[in-house]
This record gives sequence, structure tokens and C-alpha cells, in this order.
Amino acid sequence: SDRGMAGSEKVRILMMGDCGVGKSSLLHLLCTGEELRRPRSTVGCGIHLQMHEGKGGKTTIAEWWDIGGSARFEGTRKIFYQSPFDGIVLVHDLTNSVSRRNLDKWKREWSLAHYGGGGSATASSSSA
Repeated sequence: SDRGMAGSEKVRILMMGDCGVGKSSLLHLLCTGEELRRPRSTVGCGIHLQMHEGKGGKTTIAEWWDIGGSARFEGTRKIFYQSPFDGIVLVHDLTNSVSRRNLDKWKREWSLAHYGGGGSATASSSSA
């Protein structure tokens, strides 16, 4: 996390998953409370801000990074992975089993870009 505006804290979260699984729609709903009527494919990265008022008047700003999931952007996504993140959310479509299986691919892609192939316990997974 980071210090944002005076008296607030900023948390940066990366959202990853296949194209069309609903990342942008989910973020729009989380940040505005409204359904996204006409979602479009994200090109590059979309950033959504969400403010939370905590106890004692402390404000936390969630900075959500919505990475475009299209395979054609795979080579350029790594520039976004170099930023420091406080968390990563992997999204898949419950009606699309391929998008679920691809979550391992997303974890590998981030790990390779972020750690240069060295891996991390937080970016690895085991299959049962």
C-alpha cells in the first residue's frame, strides 16, 4: 500500500483473466454500484478507483488495474506487471471451463514478467 491523498492510504490491485470473462463489468459494479450496460474489450489497461471510509475517518483508495485479456496484447501486458501491486485478483467465467484452466497461464505470465522467471510462492499453484 501507499500514501495517497492526505489522510488516506492507496491499495493497488491487479485484475487478470481471459478476454470476455467480465473483469471490466465486475469492476464497474464494485466501483459504481451499477451494472455496465455495454461492456467493451479493454485495450491495454483500465484503472478504476474505489474509495472506502474506515473507522476514525481514514480513507482507503483501491486502485484497480484491469488488464486487457485478449491474446493479441500478451506481449505488451508485461509493462503493466512491473508496477508494484498489493494484490492480484484472477477472474474466470463460471460458464467457460477454458477460462478457469487458463488461470494458471495468467499466474505464469505475471510471474515471468514480474520475477523474470524466478517464480514466487504467491504466483504458483498446484493442481489436485
